[in-house]
Amino acid sequence: MIGSPGDWDTDIGGATTAAKPFSLSAWVKVDASESTHMRIFDFSNSDRRLSWDYTNNRIQIVITGTAAGSKYSSTVDTDTWVHVVGTYAGGTAGALNIYINGILDNAGGTTMNAPVAISGYDCYIGARRAVYDEWL
Repeated sequence: MIGSPGDWDTDIGGATTAAKPFSLSAWVKVDASESTHMRIFDFSNSDRRLSWDYTNNRIQIVITGTAAGSKYSSTVDTDTWVHVVGTYAGGTAGALNIYINGILDNAGGTTMNAPVAISGYDCYIGARRAVYDEWL
């Protein structure tokens, strides 16, 4: 855990029209045998998150709101180092994007409406506060 919910809400949080733009990036290498949704970054209770979707072997960025928004990449190779970046343009319905090794890779997703503020829980890198998610 790093920082507090208040710290993160000040830096990359905010609700509705006050939601701040941000980008999250990391180098990741996922073992092919992984069998859970693993978090790369998880702010609060997934108010903002960049994660690995093991079911479809892809990266996703999600922001919780009155309607949660998400973008996901096309299939990403396991057992290979990849550079992933998730970006959010800010505001009530700002654009979400995923970049894999520097290339825009928006294979799909859902439209977000009115993001919530980051509150309640800490920021985790490589895990989620819930016990059923494994470490990345």
